[in-house]
Amino acid sequence: MFEYSRPPVELDYRAAAELHTETMARSGGAWAYSVSLEEKARTSFATRKKLTMAAGISNTVESMEHAGGDIDPFHLVTRAHKHGMVGGFEIIDLVHEGLVDYNGVIAAMNKLAVDRLGEESQQADRGEYFLEIGEQGFVIAGQDSRAIIEAWAEQYVRDLRLQRMYMMGVGATLLTANSIHRGYIEKKTQEMIRIGWENLII
Repeated sequence: MFEYSRPPVELDYRAAAELHTETMARSGGAWAYSVSLEEKARTSFATRKKLTMAAGISNTVESMEHAGGDIDPFHLVTRAHKHGMVGGFEIIDLVHEGLVDYNGVIAAMNKLAVDRLGEESQQADRGEYFLEIGEQGFVIAGQDSRAIIEAWAEQYVRDLRLQRMYMMGVGATLLTANSIHRGYIEKKTQEMIRIGWENLII
């Protein structure tokens, strides 16, 4: 979709979101697609791993939601945020074309939280941070993509709070992947500058 020399722009995110909309439509929409993923995870290690790793992030969001109160036995917040993250994984697979994958995103999200909050931070604090970066993800993806993903969330669940959790899962994934991509570009640029200086000295 684009070269590694630049991070994705709003048009890239919109095109990828439209493609994933078509994929989900073949399953019957966002909710049916999420159910099919859970079923696939029973027999597919790769799908099970992806969902499990996403849930590790999403559990912290649930911890924030239920801090000091009763834990939801159905873990609806975790499920909504997790499936949003998986939707984000599908987008980043398209817009970053292999440069960024979900393993890298989850590792980077955890590192960002530690860098921001410290090693000893509570799960609930990390959950709040992940919601914060979820909102920021739509700043880079643009309003067109946001509207498409809002439609996914509405298909996924009627509850407005859970719709937000779904969207924040997508947004956090998009922002983190974009940050990884920009870091890659910065690293390559610095390497090129270093090589250029070494050639001048020689």
